[in-house]
Amino acid sequence: MRLDGNSILVADADTVYSSQLRDALCRQGASCFHATDINSAKELIGKYNFDVVIANYYLSDGIIHELKGTGPGRLGRDSSRSKRVPERISAGNERSG
Repeated sequence: MRLDGNSILVADADTVYSSQLRDALCRQGASCFHATDINSAKELIGKYNFDVVIANYYLSDGIIHELKGTGPGRLGRDSSRSKRVPERISAGNERSG
């Protein structure tokens, strides 16, 4: 699957992991950005309208829920069609069922 035309923000303090993830996504055609904390992520979200945000649940200065409601199209909203965009926030250790 190609990701041509998609913009993706990877927010993670682990620079080795985030670098590997960004490299893999970019090889598939995505435009990738990186933030190491909530403030950096908010700044980037304020400048760009990301298709996907991949974030570690806990960052050095907060949790990813603090990113909701930021940015030109407001994260979690598709401003071009004025409808809710599917959203999934996971700590990575939750149980299904």
